[in-house]
Amino acid sequence: MNSHKQQGVAIITVLLMVALATITVVAMTSQQRLDIRRAANQQALQQARSLALGGEKFAAATLMRDKTDELTADTDTLGEEWAQSLPPLPVDQSTIKGCVFDMQGRFNLNNLLTGNGSIDSQYYSQLQRLLSALAIDSAKADAIADWLDEDSETTGSDGAEEDYYSGLDVPYRPANREMVSISELKLVKGFNPADEDEMADLQVLLPHVAALPGVTLVNVNTATPAVIASLSDEIGEKADDLTRWDDDGWESYPECEDVLDVAELVETVAAQAEGGERESYDSVDDFISAAGVADDDLSDRLSVSSEFFRIRVDVATGETGVTQFTLVRRLDQGASEVLQRSRQVF
Repeated sequence: MNSHKQQGVAIITVLLMVALATITVVAMTSQQRLDIRRAANQQALQQARSLALGGEKFAAATLMRDKTDELTADTDTLGEEWAQSLPPLPVDQSTIKGCVFDMQGRFNLNNLLTGNGSIDSQYYSQLQRLLSALAIDSAKADAIADWLDEDSETTGSDGAEEDYYSGLDVPYRPANREMVSISELKLVKGFNPADEDEMADLQVLLPHVAALPGVTLVNVNTATPAVIASLSDEIGEKADDLTRWDDDGWESYPECEDVLDVAELVETVAAQAEGGERESYDSVDDFISAAGVADDDLSDRLSVSSEFFRIRVDVATGETGVTQFTLVRRLDQGASEVLQRSRQVF
């Protein structure tokens, strides 16, 4: 009897050992699969990043060619090579596409700030006109000005300084300096992403503004209709005729949401230019003449060429994708200096 019991215990012990061994093997196999998958994902991500940097260098080379070509050196227009998007191309078991867009076709919010930390009244008025052109309450310019200026006094009726921001549920302080990134707008009173109406205003405004270092000129060849309208009250009435954009093409172009559509859009603009419609401005004087205004101060704020560009590169490798945005400043010799770089992994 005892012999049978001992045999039963032995069998149970063996079964437990087999079960434990099986569980261990399964766990090790599962972990190994996870490690292999993780390593593959890391390799794919690294490859995507490398290709994104390669795409960035390709775009920078295109900008350099544009600057060193005597036919295009003095202007930057929507019909030039740099404005042509790169459609999806297969590269080493990956797909890469991208585009370049001119940041000086937008209103630089840092233009508001003078060297002594106060607000420039001329650019402040331009920002108010820009907001009005976009059907956004122009009083929101007050809060943007207060975010930038160094003093603690509120501007206008809708300004906001430290006392406002410190009273929020999650308190913080205003920057009181130049914006480093346009994403700072999300922190400014009146553009809170958590509020549906304020988020709508933010989305409407973003394609028309930038946060570039120092004071920059507006390139009238690439400026959106709203930015053209913001230049002066008189010009505002003629913005649709003065802009080099056809219809509302700029809505999809600034962030290159679909580079294939952008390619078609730019080809359309280029074809119109060749056909005598929407011809690019060769000089600021050409724009002033077309606008029918005489304003020396206005001329000092305009240009037909640009220094600041944003490069977007999308890379898909297997199930891993990377979108890279790079803000560059093109120097006089044509080389591009990287100012900011960010990536989104999907």
